[in-house]
Amino acid sequence: MNLTLIALLLLVIPSCTSRVMDMTIISTKSFELVDMANYEKLPDRVEGEDLSHIIIFIPMGVPFIKEAIDKAIEETPGCIGLADAVLYLKWFYIPFIYGQFRYVLEGTPIVKKGSPSPKKK
Repeated sequence: MNLTLIALLLLVIPSCTSRVMDMTIISTKSFELVDMANYEKLPDRVEGEDLSHIIIFIPMGVPFIKEAIDKAIEETPGCIGLADAVLYLKWFYIPFIYGQFRYVLEGTPIVKKGSPSPKKK
């Protein structure tokens, strides 16, 4: 009975994920492009997101792409930007109860050559 109810609820919860854009390099920090030879890409990808809640039918704020970028960059110490980044727009909504609207950014961190490697979480 409970499994059937959960399955029915999942069918009526609208949600969507859209790939908004792909970027070769993205950053919110200032750095010199002519100095790019002194930087390297790390092997692991990072993710940052900014979200806002929807309660009943009222949005509690607006998510910002810049916040998602900043959070992704801050995942790696010494990171100045992200390479091969992908921006997604994701949302879901349970009518008249709750929902979320968020931007998610994934990318490969760019750091100065020779900087200490970040520790795995």
